[in-house]
Amino acid sequence: MTSRKIRRAAARAPTYGEIVAEVERIAHRGKEPVATGQTIVRAYLAQAPIERLKRSGALDVWELSALDGLMHAYHTSIGQTAGHDAALGIVPTPRPDQADDSAARRVDVLRVYFRWRDDLKGRPEHVAARGVLFDERPLRAIERENHWRNGSATEHLRAAIRHFAALCGGAPRGRKWRIC
Repeated sequence: MTSRKIRRAAARAPTYGEIVAEVERIAHRGKEPVATGQTIVRAYLAQAPIERLKRSGALDVWELSALDGLMHAYHTSIGQTAGHDAALGIVPTPRPDQADDSAARRVDVLRVYFRWRDDLKGRPEHVAARGVLFDERPLRAIERENHWRNGSATEHLRAAIRHFAALCGGAPRGRKWRIC
């Protein structure tokens, strides 16, 4: 695999399954790939859609905080270990009563997450949020699948994140971020 092909693959942000399929296809042809699997995976991870939005400054601090809470709630709901995004600077502080607070916070976050999911079920905001945040698919792929104009997946994603912030009580004063 030449470096030009690696750059093209990284620019379109393939899924992990596509990366594995491409490496296996090259291996079965008898050609040795130039790049290692680690560099291919690193190129994929650098192009994750939500990371690109964070780096570009498209989301403000309210939306980033809500995004962190949304991802935390999703991972908790599917039974994964959930931590906070280190890039936001949220550091857990140990306290003697932390176990009780943690259990109560987990129940509250899950309650808000399930309400958010039920509010947006079937709406374009839920389609965009599920595709980008949970399935880690590129924004353009979501737009192509749903026949949306360019940039609308980003707006739907922002609306979904803002709705979660409003449900959590994390919306700025005076702004109406609830969708329904």
